[in-house]
Amino acid sequence: MGKYQLDDKGKALVQRFHEKHSKGGSSKKDRVASLREQFLNKKQEKVRIASRFSYSGEGNMELRRPRLADKETVLEMMEEFEQTQSAHDGGFWDAENFDYEEWLESNQNHEMGINLPEGWVPDIQLVAFAKDGKVVGFLNLRLRLNDFLLEEGGHIGYSIRPSERGKGYAKESLRQGLQIAKEKNIHRALVTCSTENPASRAVILANGGKLEDVRNGTERYWIELE
Repeated sequence: MGKYQLDDKGKALVQRFHEKHSKGGSSKKDRVASLREQFLNKKQEKVRIASRFSYSGEGNMELRRPRLADKETVLEMMEEFEQTQSAHDGGFWDAENFDYEEWLESNQNHEMGINLPEGWVPDIQLVAFAKDGKVVGFLNLRLRLNDFLLEEGGHIGYSIRPSERGKGYAKESLRQGLQIAKEKNIHRALVTCSTENPASRAVILANGGKLEDVRNGTERYWIELE
């Protein structure tokens, strides 16, 4: 028996090795290709599952206070709301006597509780911007509730311009608006919608809204921010 002669167990191991790597078996290149395909399939499945819980607006917009440099694009959105006669619960202006610079100043005053119209509370006027800089909506955050807001208006009103609806911006606007509300020490936000507005209802529910009741055709949802 030679020094490197194999016993029966060794011969069996060598035989299995040759069977595995012979022409009839899978080559290293084939095994790598198979593993790569399995990896890609798993990655695609993860993407598919994640897409069920995401929306196009997520991460693709910014909610902030309007600035003087935003004048042209904000005015363009306001005009679209007016032309389509679409409700804009997230933004307020007098179309017949509108001055952008005065509107900005009024927003700042209202946030500080200065020169509030009768029945109003301090609020923050915000505008939603898409990633390309286009204005896509308004959001108004009321810093406290009065009797009317408790009954119907809630802490947050939002509105997406007609041409940009159905893209997830309402859902993302409300999500970011709730974050700002939390920063302002609002621990429990009231958000409302009409019983005839299923799209708004879906947005509120997607952000954690819990229905308390329905009053005069208005659904009232509370969202915990803690």
